Amino acid sequence: MKDQSLGGTLNAETDVPNIALFNCEKNGICKRTTGYVKDNGSAYYYIGESGSDNTDDSESTKFVGGCSESDNGKVDKNNDYKICGTDLAAFPDSDGQYLIYDGSSNYLFIRTIANAFTIVSIAATNIQETDVYGINASNGALINLGTATDDVLQANIEEMTLYYCEATDHTCTRTYGYFKANDKYFEVTAVADGKNGEVTVAAQCSGNVGKLLTGNNKLCIDATDDHAKAFSTGDIDYYFMTVTSPNIFSGSNGGAILVKSIANAFIIHTFGVVDGEDYIIKDGNDFKIHEYSSTTFSFTLQNDASEDTGIRVVQKVTDNASVIIDPSGTGNLADLALFNCASGVCTQTVGYVKDKDDKFYKVSASTTTELQAEDYVTCSTDGTPVGGLVSGGTLCLDGTSEIASSGIDDYLLDVPAGNDSVFSASAGKKIIVNVAANTITFTNNYSDGTKFCIVDDTLKKTTYDTGANCKSSSSGTPYECDADGYCVEESLD
Repeated sequence: MKDQSLGGTLNAETDVPNIALFNCEKNGICKRTTGYVKDNGSAYYYIGESGSDNTDDSESTKFVGGCSESDNGKVDKNNDYKICGTDLAAFPDSDGQYLIYDGSSNYLFIRTIANAFTIVSIAATNIQETDVYGINASNGALINLGTATDDVLQANIEEMTLYYCEATDHTCTRTYGYFKANDKYFEVTAVADGKNGEVTVAAQCSGNVGKLLTGNNKLCIDATDDHAKAFSTGDIDYYFMTVTSPNIFSGSNGGAILVKSIANAFIIHTFGVVDGEDYIIKDGNDFKIHEYSSTTFSFTLQNDASEDTGIRVVQKVTDNASVIIDPSGTGNLADLALFNCASGVCTQTVGYVKDKDDKFYKVSASTTTELQAEDYVTCSTDGTPVGGLVSGGTLCLDGTSEIASSGIDDYLLDVPAGNDSVFSASAGKKIIVNVAANTITFTNNYSDGTKFCIVDDTLKKTTYDTGANCKSSSSGTPYECDADGYCVEESLD
């Protein structure tokens, strides 16, 4: 497709039937295709593979009044003439590329320029696996990176774009990075004036994070050569790294990025993450809060320890990255995890979560289970229900006392042996649980070696008051917790 805007105002009867669209390769070969154009008078037209197919926006099969999946690739005339199935807010005014599903049997490769875009259909049978695929941006040809010959790769690499496609939900996201094929290593770069091709390796990882290391073609994830990662043969993993500008993953944008490792490829992970949202990302050995920017494809560290307890409810995006959510505004939760971020470093914990529909979820270190009627307990002195939830979402604290989620308070919980609550891993130990409006969690905020006081023996409510307030029995019973969050009663001396 020639990168040139249409000039003047088109006459629907004399001009439009004579318009044709072509995708042209750099070798000069052009192939007629379909698409849409806009003239300078802000009239919109569908251009088919023959002039008789060309039509204005009165044709309802080409111009729709609202998008559904079956309309993908068409134009919504009730919404600024946006392309259905893309993230465009209006008819394209610049260069872009999209690979979308038509809701039936084809993927559509859409290439945009100012005031026009073309469509190339790709049979869905050619994208049946969750994987990275190559598309020649000039002609829309699909390149299966796992089966393509070296001749095919060499002929297409210069114009290649990469897409990560999820086969189950038919979504494809443009991406950038490295892939291995036929024992050769290629890069498809996000740098605006960069060139795709066989990789240029780095002599060492120091100063070259995000590049492949000479000799073994491992990916440098930090400045240490021994930490470099080999191409996967099938396992999926994620690496959080800080790159400089320019780099092949995020172009002119340096900073902290998340790279996904799949079979024979390293690609920047931009799918499933949302601009402006906070994420808990594994950075080295620690989990920390970062904000994502879709403009730079990067994550910025947030010094975001909560004003209260630092407890964060997240939904997992990957094993190493989770998005922070507000359960009070979300329903039908799944794949949850709980983190305590009070210190700025986030530590995974366990507990219960309530959603906007007053459903309760048991969140362990690895699973999320919605509580059913039979899962609720009745507080009794035999101790077995301690740590469980009573119907309505109150916590069974000691067999006789129930704690409702009102305000934010900490309580001492003596977890009995044989316990089967979410806190069962601490059976036989005393722990601190934080009770808040939408969460009840095991918290380790008292493990700095400072004594704290139990100021209400009936409810076993804790307080951070220390020193003189702990020196008399009338002021409370002093406790001290170890690094694992297990607490023991201390003397008043």
